[in-house]
Amino acid sequence: MIEMKNTKRLFLLGAVMAVMSSSAFADTTGTQTFTANIVANTCTIANLQQNVDLGNVQKADYEKLTGWQSPASSPVIKVNFDVTGCGNGVTKVKVTPTFTGDSGVSRMVVNSGTAKDIYVDTAKLSNTDFDSKRAWNSGTAKEFTLTNGAVQVPVTGVLSSGSAAGITAGTLDF
Repeated sequence: MIEMKNTKRLFLLGAVMAVMSSSAFADTTGTQTFTANIVANTCTIANLQQNVDLGNVQKADYEKLTGWQSPASSPVIKVNFDVTGCGNGVTKVKVTPTFTGDSGVSRMVVNSGTAKDIYVDTAKLSNTDFDSKRAWNSGTAKEFTLTNGAVQVPVTGVLSSGSAAGITAGTLDF
């Protein structure tokens, strides 16, 4: 009977040691799984193709000006690009314009039409309403914060002249 008790004790002691030693040699390999959905379009941009008719612009109004000025009669450009339908994970959008800018004043969009020395000043709404935060520079991104998955991206400007001496009549195409 004593022998049986000792045998049971040794067996229990061995079982306890086996259990204790197996926790010291826990499995070191595992699997991590990450899942996501790739969506084709996270946002929709409306108004990408806009034509703004500035009407007839009088050369004489610009011939009197010097140094990036705009006459009172200068047409104002105000358009928006509507960014909508952005997913919950999208909180900001970056817009990077590409245009030919004046080499000395990069916010000035160069006319690709036949008229010379008339530009779009992207920082002005008139000769006195200048705001550098409004300015667009080619190749430089601007960031806009979304509200409920949407934002309006404003593009504004006014026709300006760099120097009266170089103005020629012709077409404007920006």
